[in-house]
Amino acid sequence: MSIHPNVSVAAAIPPAYVSRHADICRHPLVPVFKAATWRLVAAADTFVVTYLVTGSLGWAGSVVGIEVLTKMALYYGHERAWDKGLRIAVKRAMGYRRPRPWLF
Repeated sequence: MSIHPNVSVAAAIPPAYVSRHADICRHPLVPVFKAATWRLVAAADTFVVTYLVTGSLGWAGSVVGIEVLTKMALYYGHERAWDKGLRIAVKRAMGYRRPRPWLF
């Protein structure tokens, strides 16, 4: 994977950025907080749209209640999968290979 034919992904990421942000970005609770704040915005949008379509505050509240729970779980799983895939891609771009104990 490369950005330009002569530039690898590893070369495109400044080392200072990686070292400063690696610990924060890899913490498993970061996606939880991102999901929670995003869900507040998305829930408000869902409430307004549902109310405009149905004209019922009860239905709008019910839809938001179910949607918030399902979307937070889906978002968390998506973030974790994305982070894992990104780490694997960066390691491969940097030439990292998992040690093979049977070769030693």
